[in-house]
Amino acid sequence: KSGAIVPLAPITGWGGVENPEMLDVYVFPGADNSFELYEDDGLTTDYQQGVFCVTKFTLQDGIFTIHPATGSVNLIPATRTYRIHLRGVDENTIQNASGEYNPQTYTYSIKPFILSSNQACSINFNFKESK
Repeated sequence: KSGAIVPLAPITGWGGVENPEMLDVYVFPGADNSFELYEDDGLTTDYQQGVFCVTKFTLQDGIFTIHPATGSVNLIPATRTYRIHLRGVDENTIQNASGEYNPQTYTYSIKPFILSSNQACSINFNFKESK
């Protein structure tokens, strides 16, 4: 769906509740949207007292942004590796990032990068819908 932002963590074993050090984020351009990734300790009910962290992702006017984490940032890794995948796009989509294009899936995968929990990152792209 246009505008969808889908963060996925690597597969873990049964019962794995750790907040991930790496995220694959699939972005489906074509409409503006936002997504808030909610993370808590995965073990207690401390979230009921406001002990949780939120990382906001936005897609607006051809700019995808990962915002700094807010809340209890000690619950998430100090740094996190992101792999951004723009789905359903033309090969010449990206203006300010390097990566690889897969013509079979119309996906531009940006080279993985690391952000601190207090950092932001914006990726500008020219959206031209592919087949």
